[in-house]
Amino acid sequence: MGEILNDFRSVTLPIHIGFGFFVLTLFWIQIFSKKGSAWHVRAGKAFYWSGMLVVATALFGVTAVLLDAFSGDHEVVLNDARIGAVFFLGYLTIVTFAILEKGRSAIRFRGPSPGARAIFAYARAMLALIASLALIGYAIAFRPSNAIILFALSPLGVLIFMETLSFQRKGNDDPQRWVIEHLDGMLGAGIAFHTAFFVFGASSFFNPLLGDSPLKLLPWILPTLIGVPAGVLWKRKIMGGGRAKAAE
Repeated sequence: MGEILNDFRSVTLPIHIGFGFFVLTLFWIQIFSKKGSAWHVRAGKAFYWSGMLVVATALFGVTAVLLDAFSGDHEVVLNDARIGAVFFLGYLTIVTFAILEKGRSAIRFRGPSPGARAIFAYARAMLALIASLALIGYAIAFRPSNAIILFALSPLGVLIFMETLSFQRKGNDDPQRWVIEHLDGMLGAGIAFHTAFFVFGASSFFNPLLGDSPLKLLPWILPTLIGVPAGVLWKRKIMGGGRAKAAE
C-alpha cells in the first residue's frame, strides 16, 4: 500500500507544485486587473479550478504521508513538529477548499446559496469548523514545538463557519454583501496559498536564512499579517462606495 501511495505521490507532487505556482500568479492577476473585466473574470475562474486541483493533490499528499507514518515500523512521535506541520497542512487544505467555495458561491448566485446548494454551504462551513477544532485539540493534547502557530492560525475555520452562517441568513440585507463575501473568499484563499508556499514550498530558502531566531515564525504568519488588514481596508472601500451610490 505504501509503495502504491508513493508512486501516486511521484505523479501528483509535480502537478501540485506546478499548479501551485500557477494559482499564485492568477491571484495577483485578479488583484491588479479591473474588477468585472474579462481578464479578472477569466483569472478568477482559472484560480478557482486550479486551486481546487492544488487542494485535491495536497489532500492526497497529506493522507499518503500520514498513512505511511502510521503504517510503518518506526514509532510515530505525535508531538514532533514535523507531524504538527503535516496536520496543519491538512487543516489548511480543508479550510482552503471551504474558502474557495465560499468566494465562488457568492459571485455565482450574487447572494446566499439557494435551495439544495444551501445545504452544501452549511456542510462546508461545518467542515471548516471541525478542522479548526481538530487542530486545536491536537495542539492541546500533544503540544508540538510549533503549537503556538497552530493555535494562532486555527481560528480561521471558526471564522469561516460564523461568516457563512451569517451570510446564508442575512446575505440579501445589503446589496454589497455578496461582493464582500466574494472578496473574503478569494482573498482568504490567496492568503492560504501563500502561507502554504512560504511554509512548505519555500522552506529550503527561509529555514537557513531565519534559523532558530523568532523570525522563523514569519513565513507562517506573514501572509495573514498582510492579507487581513488589506482585506479590511478593501472591504471598507467597497462598502463606502456602495453607500455613497445608494445616497445619490
